[in-house]
Amino acid sequence: MENRVLNKKYSHLHLALFILVILAAIVSFSACQKMKEKKSEIKHISVETNKAQEMLLSDFATQITYLKLESSASCLFSSIDKLIINKFGIFILDKYSSRKVFHFDVDGQFIRSIGTAGQGSGEYILPSDFLVNENNHQIEIIDNFTRSNYIFDFQGKFVEKKNYKDYRITSFIHHGTDEYLINLGDNK
Repeated sequence: MENRVLNKKYSHLHLALFILVILAAIVSFSACQKMKEKKSEIKHISVETNKAQEMLLSDFATQITYLKLESSASCLFSSIDKLIINKFGIFILDKYSSRKVFHFDVDGQFIRSIGTAGQGSGEYILPSDFLVNENNHQIEIIDNFTRSNYIFDFQGKFVEKKNYKDYRITSFIHHGTDEYLINLGDNK
């Protein structure tokens, strides 16, 4: 009789243990599914880059205007790695020398530099690209070294940093309100 009671206790313990293992497996599977869903938010699009077409300037421009930019000590850059011209002015990225984005008005007068290279709060190491988010009046700078997106307002004030540890973004453009088209490069 005592042996049956012990066997029942052990069978109840085995049943409880079995149920706990099943519940743990369900929770684990559910968490994995959510991780897969989150990763699937990034849609991969392959583009063949070896099919370049020759274009003439006259295909998209009817007039050429030269504009002299201010050249004071605070706005000197050695190269133009990216240039954006819009209604808010002229934005120039110098990736390697000054490692900044320079903002000029439409007449070429220097307004301010955006961001600073360094390791402090709101500072990046190596800017690889930037964009001007006209809707939010913000400038976003991708740092390929830290795999982060640094966001500044138009006054140059640091707003926030978004980390992308799983991806090395080499270039990006803003698409819509919350979406980006990104180039992952070699993603190593």
